[in-house]
Amino acid sequence: MNGVPAGVPQPNDGFYTGVLGKDSSATIAFETLYDFSDPGEYVIKVWTSMTGDEDPGNDTLTYYIVNRLITPYAQDFENWSGGWYVDTLESNLPSWEFGTPSTITLNSAFSGVNCWVTNLDGPYNNAELSYLNSPCFDFSDISEDPVLEFAINFSTELNYDGAYVEMSLDGGMSWDKVGAVGEGLNWYNFTNLFTNLGDVWAGNSNGWIIARHRLFGASGESEVRLRFAFGSDFSAALEGVAIDDINIYVPLAKDVAALQITTSGENVDCGLEADQVTLRFTNFGTQPQSNFQIAYSVNDGTPVVQFIGAGIVSPDEVVNISFMTPFDSRDGAFTIKAWTVLSGDQNATNDTAYYNIAHLPKPVPFSENFENTFDLPDGWTSTGMFITNAHNNISNVAAVNLYSFNPTFELETARYGPVAAGDSLRFDYRISNFFDGTVATILVNSAIEVEITTDCGMSWTNVYSINSATHVPQIPLKTVYVDLAPFAGESIKIRFRGTWGEGDWYFDLDNINLQACPADMALTADLVHTQPGLATGSATVNVGIANLPVTFLWSFGANTQTVGGLPEGTYTVTVTDAIGCTDELVVTMFNTANNEINGLSSLKLSPNPTGGMTLLNASFDRPVDVHVEVMNLLGQRIWETHASNATTLVENIELGGYPDGLYLVRLVVDGQMVTKKLVKGSGN
Repeated sequence: MNGVPAGVPQPNDGFYTGVLGKDSSATIAFETLYDFSDPGEYVIKVWTSMTGDEDPGNDTLTYYIVNRLITPYAQDFENWSGGWYVDTLESNLPSWEFGTPSTITLNSAFSGVNCWVTNLDGPYNNAELSYLNSPCFDFSDISEDPVLEFAINFSTELNYDGAYVEMSLDGGMSWDKVGAVGEGLNWYNFTNLFTNLGDVWAGNSNGWIIARHRLFGASGESEVRLRFAFGSDFSAALEGVAIDDINIYVPLAKDVAALQITTSGENVDCGLEADQVTLRFTNFGTQPQSNFQIAYSVNDGTPVVQFIGAGIVSPDEVVNISFMTPFDSRDGAFTIKAWTVLSGDQNATNDTAYYNIAHLPKPVPFSENFENTFDLPDGWTSTGMFITNAHNNISNVAAVNLYSFNPTFELETARYGPVAAGDSLRFDYRISNFFDGTVATILVNSAIEVEITTDCGMSWTNVYSINSATHVPQIPLKTVYVDLAPFAGESIKIRFRGTWGEGDWYFDLDNINLQACPADMALTADLVHTQPGLATGSATVNVGIANLPVTFLWSFGANTQTVGGLPEGTYTVTVTDAIGCTDELVVTMFNTANNEINGLSSLKLSPNPTGGMTLLNASFDRPVDVHVEVMNLLGQRIWETHASNATTLVENIELGGYPDGLYLVRLVVDGQMVTKKLVKGSGN
């Protein structure tokens, strides 16, 4: 019982003296009783013990029960459903299920693998009004209203469906909605009037978020129940709602928490010379607070400290404060850390927020032929152009129909660079009649301008013009080359801008290439490690960025992208692209006996030692389900995460609120485990 022997005396109790036939079963009741009157969760393990049992793996059964839960309460649903259940009496067409979600948007738990979801592998039901009920909570021994906190992920029809929380103070006889839009933390985001659901979580949360609200009126009550309600209309069912990691606790008196960091230049490609940082924070405590500090630093630089004056921050109030001192966010990658500084704060673990932003150009070279999608590439914008293979095109192109009612268009790329002398822009185009694209068009009073900016659109330089003087009418695509030497050392954006004068015609644009030697081809390899003493390993090289096509040359003479029959050892492959740029990759082939986790290609903790924050970076040569946990030397788990079907795992591990010392970082994949030491020291 909860890991402690229950004191069953044998052979007087728990001793089976009958005969159990083949493929038979029997039931035995223990005579030894157990006192379940104390509040809490009980983990009951029962097992058989028979001399000579040939399969001990099925000898133990674990069973969970709850009895009057009290604060602090935490349930991550990894071991069982937590005693939460679907109310089948009051629900209509309930879709709630417990387990591992597997839909497109709701595809993982917040932590671990299990959670509660409105249908684990499909949409919720139409015309649903369902309830996920909690066990009974006993708050009779607390004098302060507790806090309900949980993780929620949702994707619902915005105006018609949604989820909300209700609370009962009389054991489920009557229910009242908890909170309203604008209260608490991430508490409801929409008021649904069409189906009379009122304030709900609806639309898309874009991933897991933490919601928090005080359970006003719950303190001193002994029969408190909670339930998550979900309602939908008669059509357009989406993926629904997922709930995980429920916590209920008595709030502290002094607890100011940092929530989120934003910057004024976060959507500006080049960044800003004077970029302003805004910290969103809240008072999770029960006492109003004033006269404290907030601070931020960029890339662990000198902190910027700002004083919060006499203005009172009430309990559960959310505040946004912009720092008066900006930072230069141009052409760089930045980790911004912002925190609250309240004297006597009783919870240091939530005082700091982090934000990563990069105002860097995309690397060169690039090539875009529009074949992979009917959407523009990431970071590209357009007015008027669309992706199509119509009007006599043999592949996808970016196209626009220019005529009297549609006289202009623009297509602007993302920012790329830096470019160098010898780099060039190449693209294909054609201009043909509107009806079917089979007749070449002569340009009259019309032009397509190709322009480049080095200052994110503040000014543009014309580098090529397609007009009546330069355009030769033809149906096949025409190739244009533009020398980029005048922009050497700069990062650039490219714009195609059209102006109509006469006629009714299509402009088709395809195969846009910025030819350059990449600083790094981003070479990686998928490895299948060799068996001990054999030559069964294989390696496949992946090229991240290059001027296609590419060729391969291995140190042992092979010239293919994939090589096999490799014994344990180190090998080098040289990759050469279409314009002669080269890069090398060194791969190490292990034998599976030496590699602690089969498929683990790399594992780094940086920095190590750390002053508080360290970056975990792991890569695998195949998709894996990986669980990571950080343990202190007492064996207590202080941090964990889980990723499904992952080939890379990048996580920030924050130890700022924990004492200096040695910690153990464990990765577990398919029953295999590797452990790394992580040292926290305040001097680092």
